Amino acid sequence: MYKIIVGGKIHQSGINLLEKVNNFEVIILPDASQETLENNISDADGVLLRLQSFTKLMIDNSPKLKILSRNGVGYDRIDIPELTNRKIPLTIVGDVNSGSVAEHTIMFILDLLKNSKRHDAMVRGNKWKDRDLLISNDFDGKKILIVGFGKIGQKVAKIARAFNAQINIYDPYIDNQKNFQTIIIFCWSWSSPLSRTPEIIVTCARRWKTYHR
Repeated sequence: MYKIIVGGKIHQSGINLLEKVNNFEVIILPDASQETLENNISDADGVLLRLQSFTKLMIDNSPKLKILSRNGVGYDRIDIPELTNRKIPLTIVGDVNSGSVAEHTIMFILDLLKNSKRHDAMVRGNKWKDRDLLISNDFDGKKILIVGFGKIGQKVAKIARAFNAQINIYDPYIDNQKNFQTIIIFCWSWSSPLSRTPEIIVTCARRWKTYHR
């Protein structure tokens, strides 16, 4: 019997999938706090994380651990070198939420350009005479800079193109621009005039080169 710890609430379909395995004992921790997780992993064979960290000390305290999984895509809170050293695999959910994140990004851009929250508050407060106090801007023709052109960045660019936005990209890891040159402009340094845009969207992963820079 393998003990699987689920650190917090996940979709019921995921729970059903785990519980169908005959030799799995599935323990769901409704309290997804870091402390609760740390107190329940000592005899776990597998751990599924939500937003918690998984440090070297936690790996040390999980001698039976065979696999670690994240219900998400980021893994900056996980000690990857230590997992690698112990040959413990890490799984993530892949590309399932990049579209949602891209749509969320566009929502924020439109919200900022249109001052929608303040306009909504004025309408609800019956302040019709104040309509000219706020200025709304159009997304049409706006120049944006997307920092990081991975799955999320590319989907943001695709949606932004529908608004006729001028798209500039900064991503030092892109080694083949041929597929994108018809719709975007690449900036190769922060000093480039093209990088000086009113709207900057950061969709890059947090790594040692990008952390607090």
